[in-house]
Amino acid sequence: MAEAAITARPGKDSTSLTARLKPEISAGLIVAIGILPLAIGTGVIAYGPLGPDYIAKGIAAALWTLIVGATVTALLATSSFLVTQGLPSLAAVQASFCLSMMFHPSVAGRPELVVIALSAAIVIAGVVMVLIAMTGVARIVKYAPHPVLAGFRNGIAGTVILLQIKPFIDLNMLQPGLFPFIKSPMMFWACLAIAGLIGVLSRWPMKVPAPLVGLGIATALYLWLRHFAPGLDLGGTLGSLSLTVPPPVPLVGIMEADTASALAAIATQIAITGLVLGVLATMQTLLGFSLAKSLGEEKLQPTGDLVAVGIGMMASGAVGGLALCVTSNQTSAAHRNGGRTRAVSLTVNAFMLVVGLFGAKLLAALPVVAVVGLVIQSTLQLFDGWSIALARRVARARSWASARRDWADLFIVALVMLITILVSPLVGVGLGIALSCLVFIVNMSRPLLRRQSSGTTLMSKRVRSREHAEFLRGSGDRRVVLELNGVLFFGNAEALADQVSALLPAADMVLLDCRSVTDIDATGTAILKGLMEKASKRKRNVLFCNVPAPLRARFDKIASDGKQPAPFVDLDTALEWMEEKTLASAKELEASSSSAIELVDHDFVRGLAPDQLCQLHELLVQRHFPAGSQLCSQGDDGDRMWLLMKGSVSVRIATDDTRGTRRLSSLAQGTTVGEMALIEDGRRSATILANEDVECLELSRENYRQIRAAHPAIAAQLFSNLLREMTARIRDNHIELREAVS
Repeated sequence: MAEAAITARPGKDSTSLTARLKPEISAGLIVAIGILPLAIGTGVIAYGPLGPDYIAKGIAAALWTLIVGATVTALLATSSFLVTQGLPSLAAVQASFCLSMMFHPSVAGRPELVVIALSAAIVIAGVVMVLIAMTGVARIVKYAPHPVLAGFRNGIAGTVILLQIKPFIDLNMLQPGLFPFIKSPMMFWACLAIAGLIGVLSRWPMKVPAPLVGLGIATALYLWLRHFAPGLDLGGTLGSLSLTVPPPVPLVGIMEADTASALAAIATQIAITGLVLGVLATMQTLLGFSLAKSLGEEKLQPTGDLVAVGIGMMASGAVGGLALCVTSNQTSAAHRNGGRTRAVSLTVNAFMLVVGLFGAKLLAALPVVAVVGLVIQSTLQLFDGWSIALARRVARARSWASARRDWADLFIVALVMLITILVSPLVGVGLGIALSCLVFIVNMSRPLLRRQSSGTTLMSKRVRSREHAEFLRGSGDRRVVLELNGVLFFGNAEALADQVSALLPAADMVLLDCRSVTDIDATGTAILKGLMEKASKRKRNVLFCNVPAPLRARFDKIASDGKQPAPFVDLDTALEWMEEKTLASAKELEASSSSAIELVDHDFVRGLAPDQLCQLHELLVQRHFPAGSQLCSQGDDGDRMWLLMKGSVSVRIATDDTRGTRRLSSLAQGTTVGEMALIEDGRRSATILANEDVECLELSRENYRQIRAAHPAIAAQLFSNLLREMTARIRDNHIELREAVS
């Protein structure tokens, strides 16, 4: 029996392993197909300045980046769905280095030495990442403000596009036509057309990535035109492309005397480039960590995982690969398609090895115009959407005062962007670091969390029965309100998410009051969206209220999955929703909340004897008001009051703004409404609307006077109950005012 059990386990474990690996491999293949066009573009960007003969070598370097560097990272990092690859932003820094080295006296005209120097810079970048992780500097790096990152990102995008179109522009050339400075106009316009084609395809839902489809269509058209119109100047193909196993090790060339002396002359530039690449790759990787942490339940190890990426970077540089980092988009795609372990990244890298070994001829046949068009379109995606929206807000601003902060942010974006494009990405990074320190100091002088409150001290303006009010106060700790202040960006959004996650086990609902939030960047949006998804899995609620109008679209996107409520207009509406949810989930109150209460249970009649209750009941008229109907209007004669037995009403007053009315409070079953005008013998100061179907008992002014005349003891008790209720409402207002002042 024991032997049978032992022999049965391998089969069971094997089946289980196969079942677990199937979605991982499937997700990896999907991600790999999406990465392939990006890898091609990244290689072209990085090696493009070295000349047409190095474009194919750049693509090979991009493939080795994934095959070796990303594989080393996957094996050393936490077993998760993190995807590591090269990015156009990193490739642009490498391209800038290659371009500057082509004019340096020590290595000019010797691109093979520039490749060795670039490999050394990438190894240094890996060392920088390891040092950043081990020394804890990563905690500081992630606080780079979004305007600086946006400016650098836009500058990199502009630099890459200029690098692609520069070969087609010659300002010293004059020729007939609308664009006299464009060389090879047919090829130039073909590149732009292909970029536009890929952009259009990306808007259509397709199973195959749009860049890959665009490359296929462009290649087919290129071959067709070359066959039927061979005279058209459409350029050539990528040329010979091959991957040899084992991979080349360019750094071996340093051992040669002339190479070592040439590289020694540019050692400073190599070191600076490595430092910049290490810092940028660290920032991108930390963004990927934050996204992965918000998507997955497993715990990442930021220090160890960052070290793993750094070692992967060193391995990539050793085999002539490019700089790499953890990427947010592909990591999100891996998780979305079912990936949960390192098998995703290993599948991606194995796919690239197969493509490099067996599909090299197919890649070599790709036309240069198609690849350049792909690079241009991919680069357009680098432009920061937040900064574009910022420019629009500034353009629509009515005055300097109303958009002072936007102007300051736009100035930082423009300055970093222009320096990056016109001078150098390396100088842009240096300026960005300086501005980051300055903006960081300003932002950190304003703490994000202004105040934390609970439902014990902070309640909505909805007036409830004594039983419900006492229950809500007793369960107030399960409803937490965090009032935020300042800018929500990568550095503090992650800390906020951690704080909310720590509250959720004890709290059912956490409300983020955003009235004083001045901005939220793209990373902060992604982090909060991931937080809400995790809360939904725990069957908890993370809510938003008082979102400023300019930020409304972003917060709507955060709650767009429908599992959490959309942002509430104001704090009171959000508090009321939370309280209603608490009452609805309380089994001991379920019956009283869902059905009409009896007169004897109403707060208005507490203290009356049974015979007095009967006498009062004879003077009350049962009424029903459908949802949305008016019980009375502002300015009406206050000739009656109502005892709410079921449902709720809102008290609203007229305003001078476009909204027409504003809600003052709401009242639930077990309370009274309209009593003040009845007692004062005056007119209605507000309109009362039924929020839902309302069942109530109506006491007219005539019958109220009859009670006072014929039953003074009943009148005294009713007046005492009303006075007690008014005192409780005033006390609640004092508590709310004290909270606001503090």
